[in-house]
Amino acid sequence: MLALILALSVVFALSNALRGNEGYYRPTQEAARAIVRDWQQRHPGERLGWVGGDWAGNAMLAFYAQPHLLTVPGLPDSKEARMLGVGPWQARDGVLLCLRGPLSTAQDATDCDRQARQWLAARGRPTQPHVLQVARSGWRFPRAQPWVYAVYDVDADARP
Repeated sequence: MLALILALSVVFALSNALRGNEGYYRPTQEAARAIVRDWQQRHPGERLGWVGGDWAGNAMLAFYAQPHLLTVPGLPDSKEARMLGVGPWQARDGVLLCLRGPLSTAQDATDCDRQARQWLAARGRPTQPHVLQVARSGWRFPRAQPWVYAVYDVDADARP
């Protein structure tokens, strides 16, 4: 019975890999680490305090890369965020993360991007995202299928 389960697992994984199944190729863990590493390179010595944007996809940063991060549903001053007691987000550096999906179907302006840009513009902050492409790699992932992530920095020192 165990041999049958093992064989079926291998067949299932091979089938997903060869068909290019989006769920199989979604680089959640790799993306979380790449996004945090990229933020740290662009902001040396500063501590990332919160992540908002695409709820609940933005939780990957806290889950896989930085457990102390405050995960905010949507925008930090939204009704949902206030109900959760986000607290003084303005005093901490943060990011708005928009998950654009696989490069083959990614759009430049998702609903998350539009909301992030409007929110940032209304507060006099830069609206240009830092766009990253991340792909899973290794022998289990024979196809190159990068995913696109837009990161909007919200600097605590840039208050209007």
